[in-house]
Amino acid sequence: MVAGLFKVIISLTISIISCEAKVFVSNIFSGSDFLDPARIQTAGQYLTLHQLTRNLIKLDKNAQIRGDLASNWSVEENFTKFRFKIDKKKFSDGSLITASDVVNTLKRQMKINKANHYNFDAIKRVNTLNENEVEIVLKKRNVKFIRLLAYPEFGILHSSDINRKEKETTFKVSSGAYYLNEVGKDFYVIKKNDFFEKHNQKSPQIVKFEWSTKSQKLKSLQEGKIDFAIPFDPLNKEEFNKILINKELRVTYPAIGYTYWLTINPRTKFGSSKDRRKELQKILRNAEWEIGKEPLWEKADQLYLPGGFGRPDESSLNLAWKKIDEIKIEHLKDEELRVIILKDFPFIKSLKSVLTKKGLKLQIDVAESAGDFFNKIKSKKYDVIQARNDFSAVDLHENLQTTLNPNNPLVITTEEKRQYQSELNSSLNYNDDAERHKVYEKIALDLINEGYVFPVAYKRVFFVNKKNVDISAWSSLYPEVSMWKVEVNE
Repeated sequence: MVAGLFKVIISLTISIISCEAKVFVSNIFSGSDFLDPARIQTAGQYLTLHQLTRNLIKLDKNAQIRGDLASNWSVEENFTKFRFKIDKKKFSDGSLITASDVVNTLKRQMKINKANHYNFDAIKRVNTLNENEVEIVLKKRNVKFIRLLAYPEFGILHSSDINRKEKETTFKVSSGAYYLNEVGKDFYVIKKNDFFEKHNQKSPQIVKFEWSTKSQKLKSLQEGKIDFAIPFDPLNKEEFNKILINKELRVTYPAIGYTYWLTINPRTKFGSSKDRRKELQKILRNAEWEIGKEPLWEKADQLYLPGGFGRPDESSLNLAWKKIDEIKIEHLKDEELRVIILKDFPFIKSLKSVLTKKGLKLQIDVAESAGDFFNKIKSKKYDVIQARNDFSAVDLHENLQTTLNPNNPLVITTEEKRQYQSELNSSLNYNDDAERHKVYEKIALDLINEGYVFPVAYKRVFFVNKKNVDISAWSSLYPEVSMWKVEVNE
């Protein structure tokens, strides 16, 4: 998930304003009324916080672990104890980032414990060894812990934010490449941290996030008002081709893609029957989803974006779906279905058509935003929940962590099947990547076999930028949007 949930069919546009250039990033980002590493719910929050905080470690262009705030580190006691020496880096107000800032930031996360990409309850303790050394001790062995430290949830906060309540962080002083300067009804403005040493001479000074409708965004792209964008609203072929043929724009395809699926809730009266869940899968599988009429969409047959480690092989998937194809529809007569979908779900008509044709009585609620979506799920039991998440990572652990997160679950299972989360956590003990990948494969197949999910479609993501905007410093191996690495040329 991963990564985006929207208030309208909106796009968030980042405009980077330097002397002559403005950069707008749109569509994958969604606006929200708060930015807090403890409560990342959308792709917009995730990538914005990436600009506002820096971490103990980072991933380089080749997805290799490198020090950021940490100049060096050690791993002890069988991957349960980690020690970091803090380099002399500064907040945006010029004050030094200390070991105490690191410890207090992590303690705040442990107290709130609602992060999507990491369960902070897994930390036994965190403490300072001296003014520039930190020790983190885990309750259980985790061979991936160092890599996890690159996620925005581990971004270090200034003391002015550390003691703030959940969703109240301001980032007026930040550890990252930019600090938050202004928040409006439909925009954020972030400004360059002059003490962040990694800015290049051509990187933007001010970044403005603006949300707009799809039509406004496309119009601004054609008029040259957007210099960089990540279009995410559904585009028809004509709209996509207009972008491709524009000689002032360049299109690239990063390692980012989303899966759209339907969760069939086993904790409702309808979903409590495995037979009904499986029969619903068959009905949905035989629907005409109109996938392919728009560019960058593909029909899905699993939760993960194909290609890469941890994905079930074709023969295993074919066998799983063959068993579903052989099911007889016997339990879905005059059933009532309570359904919730996101406003930007492009297959609403297809979903309504296939279910009503089978005689099912539908009550469909449409969520306008991420907050609206999760509030509705918590307040009302839905039989079918439309969801999406980023499942394009090289390693799927964090994608699954977000999807199975008990605070905001995108896949719901029966009580006895809650072992998915424990299996996922146990996989962190494996030194052998292949063994961990087997866990991911098992979960993917089991979610289909138990009737918990119906994968609808994959959506590939693309970048658009003006030809004078150079983003070549970004990695093509994992999703990276780092504004301080952008070069805006004359």
